[in-house]
Amino acid sequence: MSKYLITPSLLSSYNWYISAEYGDPAELRKDWLQRLARVQTPMSEAAQKGIDFENRVRELIENKPTILANQKPEYIECVINIANRVRSGHWQETLKKEIEFDGKTFLLYGKSDVIKEDTIYDIKTTKSYEVGKFQDNPQHAIYCYCADIYKFKYLVTDFKDVFEESYTLTKESALEFIQSYLSEFLAYLEVDIEARAQYYKHWESKY
Repeated sequence: MSKYLITPSLLSSYNWYISAEYGDPAELRKDWLQRLARVQTPMSEAAQKGIDFENRVRELIENKPTILANQKPEYIECVINIANRVRSGHWQETLKKEIEFDGKTFLLYGKSDVIKEDTIYDIKTTKSYEVGKFQDNPQHAIYCYCADIYKFKYLVTDFKDVFEESYTLTKESALEFIQSYLSEFLAYLEVDIEARAQYYKHWESKY
């Protein structure tokens, strides 16, 4: 029986597409369909900054040469702050678990930034932060459910300060969150025929 991948980034992209209030609808549509077709696109400047920051954190923890000398003092402080919080954790653990829903089999899949003791940590970078920014992000529910670890902390930086957004779930609440997202996503695919075709063509799991 076929099974299909569900990742936090896919559901976040879907949520961004259906809730976008600004931007050219044609361009938004194009970007969304490319995402569903898994077309490789150039990395945005913001995404690259996020990767670079995470690399600096890991390099500092692992005592590897790191490129911090030319950074502003507040940037360096943010790197040190987050490094101290996740030190001794395990990086880039693959998380996956099958789930049956609506008569189909899906594979929840992702890679955690850091797992330390009883907590999953995810490092986020942003231009600006407001409390509860990631409340509706499916990532913490999916990762907690897959890892069977039910404490999750987003460590968020705007390169000037570090903010912590924490969630404690249960297996039941994580599953309920995931099922709610899945229900909405699958209902949408029933209406958007083009998107449905792209998803079922390109997101069949090989795992």
